[in-house]
Amino acid sequence: MEKKQKNQRSQKSRRETIEEKQNRILEQWLYLEQEALFTFPRKPIRIDKQNKIIQLRYTMRSTGTLSGTWLDWNPEEHKMTLEVEQSVLSIGVIRNSYFEKHIEAHQELIGQPVNCTLWPTRERQQKEIDFRYPHFKLGKLRQPKTKKDKNQIESIGKLTNIWEEGFELELWSPRRRRFFYTYVTGSYPYPDEAGEFVWVQARFNPSLHTIELVQAEAIAFVGEQELQNIRTKAKK
Repeated sequence: MEKKQKNQRSQKSRRETIEEKQNRILEQWLYLEQEALFTFPRKPIRIDKQNKIIQLRYTMRSTGTLSGTWLDWNPEEHKMTLEVEQSVLSIGVIRNSYFEKHIEAHQELIGQPVNCTLWPTRERQQKEIDFRYPHFKLGKLRQPKTKKDKNQIESIGKLTNIWEEGFELELWSPRRRRFFYTYVTGSYPYPDEAGEFVWVQARFNPSLHTIELVQAEAIAFVGEQELQNIRTKAKK
């Protein structure tokens, strides 16, 4: 019994260490060197005519949108069915959540075109790599305002694995206090960036149920001295 309690304390201590480390990483500032597909929860700070900076905690994410026809809602399985470009997809909804109430409040849209904001992440790191996404997690549902292609994915996270057919991004969620993973098909253009934080823009292929790379690049972080200079200049 004493040994079991000791192991539990040891495991708890390890989780706390990981959490502290990840939260410290999230405090870092980065340069916004390209236009984001989706807005961030906080506005970046403009430091001159060309450069803007923002903390990693407000940019690390994996999110996307799908445009299609809402076919069905199954409250028992907590899943909705969406037809996208003649392919039928299953989209999971977190049970007993705001998202489930959001779905139930908009059931009059069943049978109509909708845009879904979603999270293309997995809760476990894949041992046997499968790039197909059998379902997503729903973030928001709304009627489309334009005919613009919405099957887009944007991921900002750590490039943890690269394979011939694709790569893996690791993302830390402070709210859930755990890692999530996104898998993208396509050859990563800069293999030497493995282990770095990267910004990936991709498109979801409904017929193959895969996320396909459009472009990717490493994130440039603001150095400590440079950040201090920016703060000093802002005070003047």
